[in-house]
Amino acid sequence: MIQSPSGQRVDRSDLGALYQNVMTLQNQGKTTVIGTESIANQAVIHLIVDGEFGSSVSGVSQFQLWLDVTTGFPLKVISYK
Repeated sequence: MIQSPSGQRVDRSDLGALYQNVMTLQNQGKTTVIGTESIANQAVIHLIVDGEFGSSVSGVSQFQLWLDVTTGFPLKVISYK
């Protein structure tokens, strides 16, 4: 896992929590790749992660994510209950 000189780790940040929640929901449902799009002139991959009927993680049953093609960093995230 990535760790800064001050000791902060990605897995213990808001970003780390987001990735953990997305992966947990993926394990309880399905992931659909919508395709490549552009946000602010950056190429992104648009994904939808749906939990199975009745499943959620921290109250979220669906994530839409737009991940930078090069880094995988989320440029946009929408969560649905």
